[in-house]
Amino acid sequence: MGFLKVYHRTVSLSSRAFLRYRDSLFPHMREEWKWNAPAYYSHGKRICLTSGFKDHVTVELFYGAQLRDAQARIVGVGKNTRHMKLKSLQELDPQYLVELLQQSIELSQAGTST
Repeated sequence: MGFLKVYHRTVSLSSRAFLRYRDSLFPHMREEWKWNAPAYYSHGKRICLTSGFKDHVTVELFYGAQLRDAQARIVGVGKNTRHMKLKSLQELDPQYLVELLQQSIELSQAGTST
């Protein structure tokens, strides 16, 4: 399978998984495409973005450096933005992702910069 097919299939799977939780738990969040990937905003602030790669998906968390990461799943060295790398949908812990998104939204509403 070509890279573009894998990329689009992976982004599609990650987006669908995320949308299941977004629609029920975060109805105020909206999806926009940024850098050719789905990005999610809360009250005008970018919260996260999903990107597909050849063998994994990343969930970029724009407040990642400030999040309490009890499972130590957030990686990266950016000043603010960090990410979680998922090699399969089975690695996605929905409750944990919801917790991280809730923290991110709270930081965004408190005026924390990214």
